[in-house]
Amino acid sequence: ANLLGWALRAVAPNTIRDLWKRNSEYWISLLLMHIAIVMVLAASYDVTQIFFLAILLLVFAFGNLWRFRHQIPAIYWVVSFSLIIYTFNINAWWNSIIGDDYGNHYWSWMIAEKMSFSEIGSNLFKSDTLPFLAQLVQGISIKLLGHDNFGWRFSNLYLSAIGVALFYYFCKSFMPKRSALIAAILLASSHYVMTFGKIGYTHLQALFALSLALVVTAWALRWKTSFVFALLGSVLALCFYLFATSLYVIPAALLLLLLYYPPVSRKTRFHWLVMIITWLAMLYPLIMQPSYWESKIPGTVFYRPDLLQTPATFIQHFAQNLFYSFFSFLYITEGHYVTVSYMDPLTAIFITIGLFSLLFQVRRQKFALFTALSYAIFLVVIGTTHDRETPPNTRMFLMIPWFALLGLWGILWIEEYLKKIEILNINAKIRSGLPVLLIAIVFLNLILANIISYNRYSGLQYAESLFVGITQNIHKSEPNTPKNFVVINGDIWGIEGLLEFQNVYPHLAWFHLYQIRINEPDLPETSLSLLSDKDTIIMISPYLDPSLQNLIDAPLLALGKVHCDIFTPDGQLRFSLYHSPDLPQACILP
Repeated sequence: ANLLGWALRAVAPNTIRDLWKRNSEYWISLLLMHIAIVMVLAASYDVTQIFFLAILLLVFAFGNLWRFRHQIPAIYWVVSFSLIIYTFNINAWWNSIIGDDYGNHYWSWMIAEKMSFSEIGSNLFKSDTLPFLAQLVQGISIKLLGHDNFGWRFSNLYLSAIGVALFYYFCKSFMPKRSALIAAILLASSHYVMTFGKIGYTHLQALFALSLALVVTAWALRWKTSFVFALLGSVLALCFYLFATSLYVIPAALLLLLLYYPPVSRKTRFHWLVMIITWLAMLYPLIMQPSYWESKIPGTVFYRPDLLQTPATFIQHFAQNLFYSFFSFLYITEGHYVTVSYMDPLTAIFITIGLFSLLFQVRRQKFALFTALSYAIFLVVIGTTHDRETPPNTRMFLMIPWFALLGLWGILWIEEYLKKIEILNINAKIRSGLPVLLIAIVFLNLILANIISYNRYSGLQYAESLFVGITQNIHKSEPNTPKNFVVINGDIWGIEGLLEFQNVYPHLAWFHLYQIRINEPDLPETSLSLLSDKDTIIMISPYLDPSLQNLIDAPLLALGKVHCDIFTPDGQLRFSLYHSPDLPQACILP
């Protein structure tokens, strides 16, 4: 209500109505095209038969938008392209599980399909280890796009793509449009987002929150109205309701405000007061939740008292992690599908140049000073305040926008240097060479995300992810044919995780999952008919006693099954499988 009041005071209803009359067709056309792209992506990763209908909608939406082709900003196509490359291989079996992301799925699914509007409203301001609002975002995605892997994981990637547009408009407020577009492309092509974004965490929402906070701060500096400052206070409060990583966003927005609009005059102090009051008002529900503040300690240096026992221990932890953070665009400790480094090799070259270029600009450009200070602050708060031995990949993605800006500064420096060289038509060569460079950067990131990451993690795949792979291949070879999948295990491990996969991978709807627990080498008589069925695939638990595995081999072969071993792509044995002789696809990963 407070925001609405400020909005009505800042913008007259007549102004909004006139804008709508002039631009409504253009805006609606942009929105329809955007929706059509999302629908095609959702349909292409689904097993339903709406793909061609989605393609038809895309064709009509594109034809409708063609009328306004000269008005469409380039960033619109950058965001659309980023949606495509972000979601590429989203259903691939090697991206199916990282370990603990399915806890997020459960609560998001509960919100989407089990909670009433009143229950959602009563929980909206609750926040702890898994903030409700962050889960609600995933729940909305599931509700709109379907209860499958795409519908669940897409929200992170979608917000990251929208964040690219916000980052562009933030940059455009302080630098030429062309430079802002280059920075946005460097952010949009991130292999980090392509890989980490496919995990079902809510962490990556912080990347969207950073772009949102920066662009709203830029708007506040441009328009200097109470409404925009109230909006900024709301955005800063929003960071407290997302995953804890979002809290690191706040210093950047406040620093930008301090540099360009310090509270020294009566007008500036009033706007700051509007922002702070709105911020505190929206934080009030959290102030009444002690568990919220306690839940923010895990993952920080305060969660490990041993790191704070002596100054020497803390200094070593700080220095080591600061070193890793500073060079993380060149080298990282691999994890969460993120490999090699946080930036591709080409961009890393320009980041190195950009670091030196930025140091020469800080005295002359306030935005360069802001970038340098923000980069330094994030190196410390993101890279050193955790409780790990090296900077964790679950938070370091917040460095990507600053790396993109540094890469931009490096590219601009090279351009300026080349212009000083007296070579015929050098400006034309620069203009034609830049698109080639950006295409090469995108191509390198695609290789890192879809080839290098796959190869580096080929020996780390869980038995569960291999299960998704072989069932995908079985379903592809015999689509819509019901199959039984039986897991023979002991007292350790079970099929609970495999059953959870049925909620997100549509092809598993054609599989009936069973488990048979044994403590002796005899197969239960009551299960023999199921085990001997030609449509039954039998998996031996990787944790079953090896002596039992050897003893049940002959009885399973006697049921007419054939034996094969399932290996990771790099040749490590994970488990054994038994299947009908006419189903050799059961032993092949797609």
